[in-house]
Amino acid sequence: MGDENQGSMSSGARWDHPNHQLYLHHSDQPGVVLVPQPLVEDNYSTWSQSMTMTLTVKYKIGFIDGSMKEPDEKKPDEHQQWNRCNSLVKTWLLGSMSKDIAASIINCKDARQMWLDLQERFSHVNVVQLFNIENEIHNCVQGNMSVGSYFTKLKGLWDERDALCTFPTCTCGSVKEVAAYLDTQKTMKFLMGLSDSYVGVRSNTLLQDPLSTINKAYSLVLCHEKQSEVTTGKSLAQPEAAAFAVKNSSHETETEQRCSRCNRTNHNTKDCRAHLRCTFCRWKGHTAEYCRKKKAVTEAEFNMAISKGNQVASHENKRKEMDFPFTPDECKKILSMLKTKTSSANHVSNCPTHDELSSKAFLLFSNGNKSTWILDSGCTDHMIYDQNLLTYSRPVNGRTVELPNGSIAQITHIGRVHLSPDLILDNVLCVPYFRLNLISISKLAFDSSCITIFLSQFCVI
Repeated sequence: MGDENQGSMSSGARWDHPNHQLYLHHSDQPGVVLVPQPLVEDNYSTWSQSMTMTLTVKYKIGFIDGSMKEPDEKKPDEHQQWNRCNSLVKTWLLGSMSKDIAASIINCKDARQMWLDLQERFSHVNVVQLFNIENEIHNCVQGNMSVGSYFTKLKGLWDERDALCTFPTCTCGSVKEVAAYLDTQKTMKFLMGLSDSYVGVRSNTLLQDPLSTINKAYSLVLCHEKQSEVTTGKSLAQPEAAAFAVKNSSHETETEQRCSRCNRTNHNTKDCRAHLRCTFCRWKGHTAEYCRKKKAVTEAEFNMAISKGNQVASHENKRKEMDFPFTPDECKKILSMLKTKTSSANHVSNCPTHDELSSKAFLLFSNGNKSTWILDSGCTDHMIYDQNLLTYSRPVNGRTVELPNGSIAQITHIGRVHLSPDLILDNVLCVPYFRLNLISISKLAFDSSCITIFLSQFCVI
């Protein structure tokens, strides 16, 4: 009995040592918040890094990486101590995440199983999140920020992207070349986002061979900024920790607001709008709901719609007020005159040959054959009656065309006619029944982009 108590005391002394993973300090309480930001759906990368560092300091990292195994139940004291530490780590994890996520893993057996569940659920690379980070890196410029604030923001985005996209371990030695290439890209991005006042130092940095690293380039630009402040007599910017400014006249104190996001002093971080982007005008600093350009366009369209409605109403009123110039009897006489006075001079379908036309016909050569063509402004397609005029053709079946006199004629072929090297007619209809060759003015202008000018004795195409 005495030996058992002595063994229990010796084992208890073993985990009472601060360097033992089963050691519990008096500050290790279940309600302690270990990380500043709780776990949500889109910050697992930074959350896991913060939690890993905190558990390493607490010497409890073995409960999530699997190195601290559950002891045998034959050792009741050690097994009980392991359960205490495991429950403590579980409460730390549950207290460092949102309530919805905590409710989904609260029934896990141990801290290791809880950690693996979170890793399997959130550790995969989110393409949308990666796209948003790359977009912020692309749009990140210095603007009104100091060099230090601009570099800090840019480096934070790079670190967040690198945490999402890690390179596999390389044993061939090319990893150094890849790292040098990525560092060169970061240096160029940093230099491209600088303001125009840093053109000189940017040019000098780019002329260096090899190109400076990102930290060296930042050091050079920062020295240039400090030198410019001394030269122009500008006072150094006050640190963000300075919460009060003393007035020389009345020695009254007033609170100074400074935004940690955009480094401006006219508002605080909570009210900052620098990260907002309008989906209508693509400008930063506001949303589409408060976009002035969208409001102006909406008002212009509304006023235009009202003006059009007024114009239509005024035209309708004018039409109602206008009197028809002819009486019903006069209209009947005009209709009877139009019916009795018919003319067939310009209806090509009524003429068996071109000699009976009242208009001019033109002599052209097609495929080595001399042929007569009529320039018609009323027909919709080019038409011929002799298949030999086609330089290329294909037979068609079941295709008809309606002639101006209302009759239906059969189309036998569709092809191409070469009138000259610069004048080629495509999709020409071969209608043997028609007995005339027509060139459609509208189709000629549309297909060949030609202009036809009619004169008294000839025409120019």
